[in-house]
Amino acid sequence: MTRRKKTLDRRSKETCGAVPLKVALKIVLVLSVTGLFWSAHLYLRFGVDQFRAETVRMQHDESLLQRELGAMRSENEALKQPERLYDYARNKLGMVAIGPDQRKTLRIPDEVSERYALARVPLTPPVASANPSAAGWIDSLGDRVRLSRQAQAAITRAGRDE
Repeated sequence: MTRRKKTLDRRSKETCGAVPLKVALKIVLVLSVTGLFWSAHLYLRFGVDQFRAETVRMQHDESLLQRELGAMRSENEALKQPERLYDYARNKLGMVAIGPDQRKTLRIPDEVSERYALARVPLTPPVASANPSAAGWIDSLGDRVRLSRQAQAAITRAGRDE
């Protein structure tokens, strides 16, 4: 009996109050993994909440922009009609129609017009079509530049002759 008692005492001394190292490491590992998953869950939960709040804000901004776009489209359609445009100019901008007798023609004095190079060169007629092509626009630009150079050369020659 004493022999059994000694073995029980040894076992009880070894296991009493002490946890084996392998078991302790497993417990620590399980708790740390659980804590890691819990913190990742919280991080993702707050991230999802932020995305939801941002989505709500963006949807609100989109609805405001859609309303503004609709208002601009309706205003644009209203201004395409001549009578509406006339009403807008008269009521909103305070413009009034003038008669032919109220028109004034301003005359530029001769001494002022002589100072400018393009005033001495005859103007070319505008392009006939209302919507000129890119090639026509470039050609007319080339004509204007050529006329400008001719006018500058004429002024330079006139300066030398004096």
